Amino acid sequence: MATNVPWVSAQQPMSTVGMPLPPLKIIATALRETTEILAQELACPTARVPDWNPFEWRMARAAAVIHGVSPLLSTRLRWSGPDGWGQFLHQQQLEVAQRHQRIEQHLQHIDSAARQAGIAVLALKGAALHRLGYCQVGERPMGDIDLLVRQQDLATATQLVLRLGYRETGTSWRHKIFEPVEPAWPVKFGEQANLPIKIEVHTKVAERLPWNETDITARLHAGATGVGLNVYSTIDAVLLHQLLHAAGNMSSRWLRMLQLHDIATVARRMTSADWDRLLINDSAIQQLWWAYPPLKLTARYFPGVVPVGVLSTLAKHCPWLLRTRADRYRLSDVSSSSLWVSAVPAAAWAASVPELCCYLWRRLRPIPEEMEAISNFTRTQSWAVEGAWYYTSQWQRVLRWVFSRPARPQILQAVRLAQQSV
Repeated sequence: MATNVPWVSAQQPMSTVGMPLPPLKIIATALRETTEILAQELACPTARVPDWNPFEWRMARAAAVIHGVSPLLSTRLRWSGPDGWGQFLHQQQLEVAQRHQRIEQHLQHIDSAARQAGIAVLALKGAALHRLGYCQVGERPMGDIDLLVRQQDLATATQLVLRLGYRETGTSWRHKIFEPVEPAWPVKFGEQANLPIKIEVHTKVAERLPWNETDITARLHAGATGVGLNVYSTIDAVLLHQLLHAAGNMSSRWLRMLQLHDIATVARRMTSADWDRLLINDSAIQQLWWAYPPLKLTARYFPGVVPVGVLSTLAKHCPWLLRTRADRYRLSDVSSSSLWVSAVPAAAWAASVPELCCYLWRRLRPIPEEMEAISNFTRTQSWAVEGAWYYTSQWQRVLRWVFSRPARPQILQAVRLAQQSV
């Protein structure tokens, strides 16, 4: 389940229900095909213009925005496409660059406030990648700011963010969510420089794969001890977090092309010593069984960036079913370009029979925290109105899983908005 959909604003409801669309099968096929071609062009640009019809070009826009790669495509593609395509990508790049400046201002305020409070705050994901020089301004979209603090500093960090003009709007098992106290912004397709910037304050960096927690918090905190705003202390820590986040998204089929590009960018800079430090010892390798699928998928689209020896080592400790599937995965299989709702998308990620049973049961009977999240979607997310999926009971959803192929409302929202954008 996606808690954050970066391609549309959740600030102001917008109904797109009723707009004419082709049959869902045609949409699904177009999303998959345009995603695969754009992923190949991003990794290894060619001079060949895709032979797409007008609807497929609109789906290419949807895929580019869904996967967060419009700014990268703006500078990497060697062909211009039809009228409006290049202009669309360029405008997306400008929006991302302008938003980056706003986020940097926020980070400076957070750094200053954290120093005054005497606590260490670790910048995660895009904010850290920019500060470490792994991407240029305007290349990488950032929907919000992710911060990691120690549990004992959470109360201080919460007050710090509140004093910056934010209000707490949600809590999960791993972070608190803060949104700025400012007017809502109209919904628009794609990146928007002026959308309010959310802040997520994490006390742990972990994923449920599919149910038991895989926690790498201690390895990220190592070396980041100074007060104020810190970044990852080593390149292997950067890659470790990217791999875990990608694994979590793969297991729920919300992976983004941008994540594979991030992994490839960092992997290219890894030395043999860096890879050795990532794997450390036999115990660490066994615990990194989940890293094989995202690394294998990255290697499929970005050949040569992941050492063959690293892949073969990790493959030995990856569960057989997951390893077998990972060897066949394409991006469109495990990403936002997969249109259909899946009943048990993460079943192959279960490391044991008891965990699989627990996961299956929780899919049938979600815990109160998950039900509250669904309820929150229906109140705050513009895409939740699509098809009334989030307004039905859990058992009605289960029946639809079994007897039909419902479409994911978040993706349909992106498709409709892409239709309007041309």
